[in-house]
Amino acid sequence: MRVFKFLIFAVMLTALSACAGKFQTYTGPEVTKVIVEKERRMMHLLHHDKVLRSYTIGLGFAPNGHKTRQGDGRTPTGHYVINRRNPNSKFHLSIGISYPNANDLARAR
Repeated sequence: MRVFKFLIFAVMLTALSACAGKFQTYTGPEVTKVIVEKERRMMHLLHHDKVLRSYTIGLGFAPNGHKTRQGDGRTPTGHYVINRRNPNSKFHLSIGISYPNANDLARAR
């Protein structure tokens, strides 16, 4: 019985370590802020006030202005949180982000 438990534990540990290797690691300066310029469709990763990297991003078909209803093509302004990672994506650093909460949307207006 003891050997069986050890074998199950070893299999689980091996499976978990295989999943962990799918994520790439980042060893640069800490990203302290992400700024999105909707008009230019650009995203900037910052370490305090220094831009570390900038990316072109995709947004809705009419991202500028305040989001008023579903389907208006506008991108809501507010604070987002990274809430999931996808190691099986064909895009090597695929992440999921939250939707801004009601307080953020009210402040943006």
